[in-house]
Amino acid sequence: MAKLFALVCLALVTVASAQTRTMSINGTASIGFPVTFVHQAPTTSAGSFVLHALTPHYAGVFPLQIPGLSVVGTTQIDAGQVWLHSWGALPPTGMRGWRIEIPFNSMFVGVTFDVQSLDIDSATNTLHWTQSDAELTIANFAPPSTFNMVPISAGTFQMGSIAGQATEQPIHAVTITRPLWCCKYEVTQREFLSVRLNNPSQFQGASYPNFLQRPVERVSWYDAMVYCATLTANEAVVGRLPAGYQYRLPTEAEWEYICRAGTVTEWNTGVSLSASQANFNNLLGQTSVVGSYGANPWGLFDTHGNVWEWCLDSWDNTANYPASAVSDPYVSIGPYRSVRGGSYYDLDINCRSAIRNVYNPGFSGNFVGFRVVLAPILVR
Repeated sequence: MAKLFALVCLALVTVASAQTRTMSINGTASIGFPVTFVHQAPTTSAGSFVLHALTPHYAGVFPLQIPGLSVVGTTQIDAGQVWLHSWGALPPTGMRGWRIEIPFNSMFVGVTFDVQSLDIDSATNTLHWTQSDAELTIANFAPPSTFNMVPISAGTFQMGSIAGQATEQPIHAVTITRPLWCCKYEVTQREFLSVRLNNPSQFQGASYPNFLQRPVERVSWYDAMVYCATLTANEAVVGRLPAGYQYRLPTEAEWEYICRAGTVTEWNTGVSLSASQANFNNLLGQTSVVGSYGANPWGLFDTHGNVWEWCLDSWDNTANYPASAVSDPYVSIGPYRSVRGGSYYDLDINCRSAIRNVYNPGFSGNFVGFRVVLAPILVR
């Protein structure tokens, strides 16, 4: 069987033959998103061993012979590279799907891969190549440029801090398993007005220059959720919403992951936060235009200070961090909602990457706003 695996790992995309096996791709393939392939065989082949391979496109076509097996169909062979392959048993339906995540890497854009699938009928010692040619060209999906969103790869980080209160402890490993996009800036008054058709902010009008470019504030968690739901619906209507994703608030874990941006210090600016790096400590007495200070290492602005940012999670205001490593944590039960990042009014210690705060979801203040992510669906 090991020899068979080695041979199959070179194989790619079938040509037409008289059989009833097909290979198909569900949806489109874009960097940063998952794509699903489906192998469909007759129900009579249930229990047969099925193998899949994905390799760079190769134009040559010739039969692949394996000693001891009859072969139905022909295949394309890539003599050098296999990006991914998998195997398993066919279920009674004869249909088996497999999914891969296309990396966030521009080198994949425009690259064409061939997808080959075959199954081995152990009763007749026959290897069946799929009949259909499944070809995959990877596109460069991105939200509209006006949304100012940054791609964030999946990864693992240490969440929490020993420098803070008990609610930030224990420090524990968190893995974000799926890529997402995050807005470079906190949602501005102009953006909120364009979606919700009102502007609740205190810092608006002639007394506050460029107020439409300042973060929207005096928004409740409910206001932020409606904004995200409306944005999701609008993008779905025009066909720009990738399958399995929605515009929403980040979870606490996602927020700290994107705020830290690979850093391990109390602030993503290092061991301290200065007045030249963020709007905090009530030095201005008001919000500032988004992007007025430098970005963090991943290109996100105002993750320290300016306005607290609503997160998706509920929280009971207790020390509820787990003691062991977790993946994609999200708390959906609790009377309050989390906010992160501090505001123009707060001291530097309350603008740290790990700082946690809570408000009633109906609360609105002139120091609370939000940021949007395009991320895997968590709310309906």
